[in-house]
Amino acid sequence: MALKSTTKIRLFVSSEQEKEVLSFLQENEVMEITSSRKEQRKDVSHDAEFSVSKLDLAIKYLSSFVEKKPGLRNTVLGEKIEVSEVEVNSVLSSFDWNTIVEKVTNLEIKSTDTLRELSEVKNQLVPFSVFENCEILNLLGRFSPLFFSAPTRNIEKIQEEILKISKELDLSIVEKGERVTAFVVFAEDKVLMEVRSILVKLSGSEVSVAEGLSPKKIVLELKKNKKKLEDILSGIEKESKKLAESLNSLKIVYDKFASESAIEYTLRMIEVGSFVSIIEGWVIASELNNIESSLSKKYNKAIAIEIIEKSEGEVERVVLNPSNLIAPIMEVTKMFGTPKIEEVDPTPYYAFFFLVFFGFCLTDAGYGLILIAMTSFALSLNLPLEKSVINMIRMFMYGGVSTVVMGALFGGWFGLTPDQVPEIFTYMADDGKRMFLGQIFDPMTDLVSKIMPLAYILGVIHLSLGLYLSGLIAWKAGDKNRMLFVTIPMILMFIFASLTWVAGIESLRYAFYASLITAMWGLGGSGNPVIRMLKGVGSLLNESLGWFSNILSYSRLFALGLATGIIAMSFNIVAMTMGSMVPGVGGWVVIFIVLAFGHTLNIALNVLGAYVHSSRLQFVEFFGMFLEGGGKILKPLRKVCRFRHTS
Repeated sequence: MALKSTTKIRLFVSSEQEKEVLSFLQENEVMEITSSRKEQRKDVSHDAEFSVSKLDLAIKYLSSFVEKKPGLRNTVLGEKIEVSEVEVNSVLSSFDWNTIVEKVTNLEIKSTDTLRELSEVKNQLVPFSVFENCEILNLLGRFSPLFFSAPTRNIEKIQEEILKISKELDLSIVEKGERVTAFVVFAEDKVLMEVRSILVKLSGSEVSVAEGLSPKKIVLELKKNKKKLEDILSGIEKESKKLAESLNSLKIVYDKFASESAIEYTLRMIEVGSFVSIIEGWVIASELNNIESSLSKKYNKAIAIEIIEKSEGEVERVVLNPSNLIAPIMEVTKMFGTPKIEEVDPTPYYAFFFLVFFGFCLTDAGYGLILIAMTSFALSLNLPLEKSVINMIRMFMYGGVSTVVMGALFGGWFGLTPDQVPEIFTYMADDGKRMFLGQIFDPMTDLVSKIMPLAYILGVIHLSLGLYLSGLIAWKAGDKNRMLFVTIPMILMFIFASLTWVAGIESLRYAFYASLITAMWGLGGSGNPVIRMLKGVGSLLNESLGWFSNILSYSRLFALGLATGIIAMSFNIVAMTMGSMVPGVGGWVVIFIVLAFGHTLNIALNVLGAYVHSSRLQFVEFFGMFLEGGGKILKPLRKVCRFRHTS
């Protein structure tokens, strides 16, 4: 599928209308603006940008005072709100957001200061907590109390050392713990310094009590301050919750100013003359006439449009516009990169193969049904998710459908065998083997004879399509010889060889004729017939080895599918074995727990493996044939809807 081409244009508008024109372009999302200045303009205001900054801080602060809904995006940005344009305009015209933001700012400052003070009070309380009931006053006199804490293991040593100073010294234990002990030492003023030195030397930590106060009095005062600060915080929280009722309105205003901020940023990139502003950018080529007509009609032909050449080294923009059906698979393409304009959009070509490979890797219809149920439930919730996330969920739902089909063909149903289910769900094959309804392949007996060839045939068709697309791109670029003498002959060569190997059809001579055409005319490249033939044969051998290596990669399809079934069957056996060891209802509980855990783990691991390997077959084997990437998606100037959906 060809990509939509784009054209670079230059708009000449009145300097007085530049902002109005940008608003029109933003509203209609038709043009990606590129810079036409070496330096940014200095005459553009930052009002909207400053407003966005203030609103962002207010929204983040108030978001912590509302009940959060689950989900990563909701946790980071908050829930998206569904509003109509009428509701938006009503909010923008009547909501006094400045007053709310100012109140929030003051509350946040007050909250920060209060929390800092509260933290200081709590830190002060920690050393005094063990002396809370100690009413000893710290008064000057012959004896003064020293309030200390020290490791419990050092208490006896402390007592010994202070008694060496004076027999009149007294150590009273206030609280003894396993690691730390709090105590009071009464010492004469003349030996206070000596006692302190010994206590510090033995890892003691003094709790300083001001003259005339007791630890109990200090604790009571600190607790009083703590309660006062906590009451202030409670009031702040109450007021913040009330302001949080305006959160949705703040989000609407935020999106409005964010859109204006985008215009301010764009204005700084625009070249301005005495009377005319020049807006450069990319538009969809097929939409150019409509854009010109709309602008001329709105501004009475006061705008001139000029088509210009792209700058040296600039990449032409492309538009990826898949149908709704294959849009989910487009997410795999985006992971690889954006095609260049001269390439093709690969999504429509590989979408079918991606899903078939996904189902091939799982091959358990039961798991497919669970995947469909889970993704359908997620989509039914209408969560405010990004479009790319919704597409990924839809992609896994498609994968679930493919898994059901492939699982039914391979007889994969939660690792069960036909003998373990009621006969109504099975049938008797011609060879006397019991199989599930719809089952064609038996992985236990058909692995080498049918399943492996099927995987390789799918690989040949997949690679042939990639080779065809490489020839198609070369044809569009004017190199028709590649399509005629390389692409088509090589595709025929590998198809004929595969028919001989898989179906036993005698067609090797046709593969040989195709290889001769490729070697002599397609890959040789020299005018000398001998050199042309030698180079062609060498290149053909190199291409063939590459193909053989790539085709072997498709063996992982049946390997992963087989692993899914074996692991599921193993968990069934483990569950029944463990359940049989526990009598009565307990056995059924054990069976249920083991099956739930085992199959959940198996689904998670193998769905991830199916996605990764199916993507890898596109990235390495398929895209490697024709797709280089490195293009840029057209990103038109558009409104910002970070917090809201417009209904």
